[in-house]
Amino acid sequence: MAEGLRLAASRHRDIDLDPSEFGAGFRIVPNQDDQTLLLDVYLYDTLSGGAGYADLAARNIEEILQQTLALLEQCPSHCEASCESCLRHYHNQYLKDRLDRNLGAELLRYALDGTLPEEKTPEAQANLLRNLRRLLELEGFNCESPATIDETTVPFVVGHSDRQVLVGLRPALLTPTWRDHSFGRLQAGTSTVVLNEFILGRNLPDEHQMVRGVVLGKQ
Repeated sequence: MAEGLRLAASRHRDIDLDPSEFGAGFRIVPNQDDQTLLLDVYLYDTLSGGAGYADLAARNIEEILQQTLALLEQCPSHCEASCESCLRHYHNQYLKDRLDRNLGAELLRYALDGTLPEEKTPEAQANLLRNLRRLLELEGFNCESPATIDETTVPFVVGHSDRQVLVGLRPALLTPTWRDHSFGRLQAGTSTVVLNEFILGRNLPDEHQMVRGVVLGKQ
């Protein structure tokens, strides 16, 4: 999100600078009023002493935030996380493995108007779960994705012996207690695992071991 803000500010019609003229970052700080945490995303001039560009961006911040959202949501190459068509450039190449335009867009939408991210379609979830499926199939588990159960489409079903587990994904910003996934009505009497899609993409081995343990009845 910070990198998107940096690019959108540099491209604003009243600014039009190289992105290197701006720096961007974030910090997480405690809220003095309660036990919550606050996230600060900030933009600053890289020139020592300041060149006034950040002040100019501040005067146009509402428009720049909308342009940031468009940059994050509308990659011309329709990439999964980031690419040279949206977020990546020479000055942030060291961050390329950490950039996720979809997560940034979800966070920005929530910050702007409180919109919570929506669950992806079962087909899109099945696509994100494809590497997990390969690992489980290599171990001899029965896998199907997507699958239809009682006229409900489930992103991923994995089985072993007489045990069956339904697997889906929740948007990265939603808490583990979120229970509004599309196959929720099938939970009664059925083992269900809902993974965080961001963690799945960053830590597949641990997510694989967790799902494997549920299927084998060890968790």
